Amino acid sequence: MVRKTHPTEKFMPANNDEPQLAYTVHELDSRFEVCAASGRTILVFDDEGSAAHYAALLNEAHQAGYKLGYRDGRNK
Repeated sequence: MVRKTHPTEKFMPANNDEPQLAYTVHELDSRFEVCAASGRTILVFDDEGSAAHYAALLNEAHQAGYKLGYRDGRNK
């Protein structure tokens, strides 16, 4: 799912009807950015398919507990 945004809109809160994902894809100037929930751009792609695939992989890893596992490993 690609959401077309204006550069300043990227950091605005999402619509409450949309599920909250850790990583989303935004189109900007014919490029597709994979962005974290914080608004930070992770990667930029020329094609929508690659960006959507990468965002899906990141969201799956995040939902599987990657964030918790990383913190636990770092604190040992």
